[in-house]
Amino acid sequence: MELIYILLISIVAAALSLLPVGRRFAPAVTLLGTLAVFLLSLRTALATARGGELIAVRDWLSCDSFSALILLLVAFVGLTAAIFSWGYIATTVEATDDKKIRRYYNRFNLFLLKPLPNAGIGRLMSASMLNCPSVLSNATGTISWTSASGSFTRWNTTLPV
Repeated sequence: MELIYILLISIVAAALSLLPVGRRFAPAVTLLGTLAVFLLSLRTALATARGGELIAVRDWLSCDSFSALILLLVAFVGLTAAIFSWGYIATTVEATDDKKIRRYYNRFNLFLLKPLPNAGIGRLMSASMLNCPSVLSNATGTISWTSASGSFTRWNTTLPV
């Protein structure tokens, strides 16, 4: 469920940052959203640290330990950028131009949403969906080649050690 929440939080934060509530509302929503994404990413990384896999939607939305590490890295960079941008945008944008501030934070949240699925949440574009072959090898020298058409070839070879 964490994986779905990670995606939904960025979408909700992007929508909320467009509301004309006040000058500090959009940065606060963005900071809280990125903090929540970071904490959920940390929870995901800890859950998959022992080599497990977190599956939200079978064959579509999952995260293994390496993907969780990349997800955590993206969430951390997003959080630090949100912290930095609050002060930077407040000093560089005119005091009367709240629309620019709301638009910036909306785009910031949407920009942060983009790398999250690519950072490892899932198999949105697996090899079978792209019709790309995959090659697997093991220590005994057996190499397996599979493709989306379902063909399967196996042969033995000597692998350098």
